[in-house]
Amino acid sequence: MMPSISRLVPRVRDIAHHQLYRRQWNSAVIKSPISVVAGLAGPKAQAEALSSAIWLPEPSGGYVADPFGFQTKQGDYRILVEHFDWRQGIGSIAMCTFDERGFSEYVPVLELSSHLSYPFVICHGDEILFIPEHSAARDVSAFAISAEGKVAARQTLFRDRPLVDSSIIVWEGRYWLFAIENDRQWNAELNVFFADDIFGPWFPHARNPVKIDSASARPAGTPFVHKGQLYRPAQDCSDNYGAAVVINHVTELTPTGFDEVSVGIISSQNLDRYNTGLHTLSEFGDFTLIDASRKSRRYW
Repeated sequence: MMPSISRLVPRVRDIAHHQLYRRQWNSAVIKSPISVVAGLAGPKAQAEALSSAIWLPEPSGGYVADPFGFQTKQGDYRILVEHFDWRQGIGSIAMCTFDERGFSEYVPVLELSSHLSYPFVICHGDEILFIPEHSAARDVSAFAISAEGKVAARQTLFRDRPLVDSSIIVWEGRYWLFAIENDRQWNAELNVFFADDIFGPWFPHARNPVKIDSASARPAGTPFVHKGQLYRPAQDCSDNYGAAVVINHVTELTPTGFDEVSVGIISSQNLDRYNTGLHTLSEFGDFTLIDASRKSRRYW
């Protein structure tokens, strides 16, 4: 089925704008819990948290976005990012360390022949896993990573399926995975899958796609629990890609039922230099990671 004109307009506008300008993304650490940055403690606390963002250094010839992180057994902080190279036109996964002195240099973690982004991090037993977005290869795989950034193992979760921004949480005894699919409507159709273990088998939700809404479907970071309630960050792509992050309160999540309501938004308008979009919100221990963009003129 051909998408409607109203759904094509944002995508066409994005492509045309990209010919003249590009969005220079960067990532930041905020020393506040994800619930505060999400606005669940009120707009004043959210604004104060966003204003305290500590920005990663911008790499030469590219950008870093889609930040996810973990703590080592020694309590050190590691941050995984999409490291996009403007000249090659594809992303890879890189890692840096964060401490009181700031950030270390970026260390390559995973480079493949096609684009990688969104290295979603999840603990599984004693292992730290990350699941990069790799829809260009129609692949969803989990990689084990060490504190030094060495990738030790790979296990395929979905084969020959172009899932985008797969995001997982354990809720009420099951693993739940949220994603959109590249073969479907542009950033609008949310699909849900469930399993008893992260390595599957995974089963599709009975109502997939459970939601069709370009303003609040595409995952935008780590689902999280606050005061016993489940929340899911999502991208607002209704006007342009990655304009803001919407916070959805998931009120029903079973193999046959799904419902959520949008309860807040995180905008880049008050982020000074990076004020043209925001599309990732992820839990980082007691801290939070975000990314945001600024407009940069294209010269090639």
